[in-house]
Amino acid sequence: MVRTLFIFVILIIGAIAAVSCSPAVVKDGDTIKVDYTLTLDDGTLYYTTSSQEPAQYTLGQDVILPGFRDAVIGMEVGETKTVVVQPEQGYGERRDELVVPVDRERFSPDIELEVGKRLQTTLANGTPAIVVITALDDELVTVDANHPLAGKSLTFQIKLISIGQNVAAANLAGQSVVVGILAAALIVLASLFIVYYIRTQRRPSR
Repeated sequence: MVRTLFIFVILIIGAIAAVSCSPAVVKDGDTIKVDYTLTLDDGTLYYTTSSQEPAQYTLGQDVILPGFRDAVIGMEVGETKTVVVQPEQGYGERRDELVVPVDRERFSPDIELEVGKRLQTTLANGTPAIVVITALDDELVTVDANHPLAGKSLTFQIKLISIGQNVAAANLAGQSVVVGILAAALIVLASLFIVYYIRTQRRPSR
């Protein structure tokens, strides 16, 4: 019985140590810094942080691509990962209804109109957007409000630089796990003592 209790105590200590020493991983609510490179299907380099400061995001607060968020969840500091984000988890599919002709007279005479030019505008629902002029003639200007990366698969090479956790929340989570382990251990110990007591009481007296 004593040997069993000793082994059990060792297991409890090991479990608590494992919880305390486990490496931090990214989870919702964390503020992270990452270096990343974004390339397109044809190998075109679209963006990289290599020549500047790492990008910083707070998961659950900042607007980031769902596929990028899913990729960094669970990563450890120093870990690198390459992930391909499909359009449905990126900037969505291209929408033909976002390519529209607009009367040329609706544009200010001060604006120099040319194919490929980007313009700041407001969509019908009031959302600000950047549109690209794709065609024009004497009467109409065709603009495309799709994101430039809509409909494209995106390859991200990500390196996690740091995790800035909510310290209070992290401590509370760690304490909750330890308390849970200790509570379970006390229940098991109490059960063992009860079994031991019952067995000793049943022994015939000599």
